Amino acid sequence: MPAIANYRIMIVEDADRMSERTSNLFLKSLEEPPKGTIWMLCAPSEADLLPTIRSRVRRIMLKVPAVADVARLLVEKYDVDEKLAMVSASQAQSHVGMARRLATNASARDRRRQVLELVLSIVDVPTAVAASEKLLKLAESDGAQLTGELDEQERVELMQRLGVTEDSKLTPSSRAQLRKLEEAQKKRSTRSKRDGLDRIFVDLMGFYRDVLSVQLNSGQALINPDLAKEIGQLATDISQAQAIHIIDKIEQVRYRMDRNVKDSLLMDSLCVAMRRRKRS
Repeated sequence: MPAIANYRIMIVEDADRMSERTSNLFLKSLEEPPKGTIWMLCAPSEADLLPTIRSRVRRIMLKVPAVADVARLLVEKYDVDEKLAMVSASQAQSHVGMARRLATNASARDRRRQVLELVLSIVDVPTAVAASEKLLKLAESDGAQLTGELDEQERVELMQRLGVTEDSKLTPSSRAQLRKLEEAQKKRSTRSKRDGLDRIFVDLMGFYRDVLSVQLNSGQALINPDLAKEIGQLATDISQAQAIHIIDKIEQVRYRMDRNVKDSLLMDSLCVAMRRRKRS
């Protein structure tokens, strides 16, 4: 029940990650919540939740902010340089969290640059296999870095709430709370590599969207304006059909990743599909 306000709001992040068993167990609480309690389930789309969940909730679609609005937020809230803010917002495709990370973390920007450079290096099957191996390592290191940052921040915040320091003698209650946090962090780390892979797939999707946009002379602003020259060259090296095929392949790989297909097989197949073929 609410303690200090009229409502208690329970926010469930990544609700689409819940297993079917978890979702079914959750139904009772969702169907008959205590008075004054509101459940908020966050997911990429309504289709990512079970039909039994969807039938018991009210859908609220959030509008994707414009690139300029995200850039302005980075400048005003995080004191980011205007040019860097605009590039980061564009590369993140208006994803506020990723835009902030790109704008404030040089290693994240470097990781993203390496990913796209590896893709540009693919010309045949041998270079595709070599790029696949390197992309998997980048995804793993990126996931480890991100979870490491979150782990340390969460530990510091918990220690502050408990009123203890690293040198303090912990009470049984404090030790139990720290152990619970460590267990939750361990579970999160098991999916960090998959999240790193998905960020790579999203970046590749945006990159080939730029290639197709140039081929079609759409006049749309590039997601990767810093790679305009390389995008223009690739747009002449491959056909529109090839660009569309690669975009479809990325979508297919993301779908199969959610079905627990082996990461190396997925990345190998994608990189082979991205090799440059002569126009027919």
